[in-house]
Amino acid sequence: QTRKGFTVHTGETIYLHGKQIIDGDILVETGATLWCEEAEITMDGAIRVQGGRVHFQNCEICVENCSQKYFITMTAGSSIMLTATVLDCQSLCGAIYQQKGSLLVKDSRLCRSARVPLVHFAGEYAEFQNTGLQNGLEGLLVFEDPAKVYIHNCRFVNGTRDYGGAIYSETFGSVRMQNIWVQQYIFKITDVNRLYRDAK
Repeated sequence: QTRKGFTVHTGETIYLHGKQIIDGDILVETGATLWCEEAEITMDGAIRVQGGRVHFQNCEICVENCSQKYFITMTAGSSIMLTATVLDCQSLCGAIYQQKGSLLVKDSRLCRSARVPLVHFAGEYAEFQNTGLQNGLEGLLVFEDPAKVYIHNCRFVNGTRDYGGAIYSETFGSVRMQNIWVQQYIFKITDVNRLYRDAK
């Protein structure tokens, strides 16, 4: 099914499933929900979240062209959730930039970002479980205060950046990491002892 970009209005929920070709941006307003399940999505555009929720479950997403620096940008809102989902940015953009709310990425794979980090998180709480972040030309994961981040059983592969190609942060005081695997660039370490203690 091919459709133009669209707006999910306040109080509305739009469901996507099956094969979807979307030409244009998707805007998710305050109190709205974009719910994608068992969908194969080819996107020529980006998703902008201005106060709502975005949920992908058992999806394959391929970015053919992107109108923004990131495929998903949340400037205000409640949550982004990706479960058992593959998001391929095809070296056109980053995957997720989030300023507010929570982020859950579980049993998923995010890959091939360019120009900006694969994921840039500055919301309240983020959790990555059983997930791979791969091939980020400007790094894989960046987070800022006041973010609290939990990373468990994840792989970081081929993150290219002068500092923090895999994970970059100015502080590790609110980050918990368990069973992570890193190949190529690793961390910008501001406190080696605290990082080692938190990563155990």
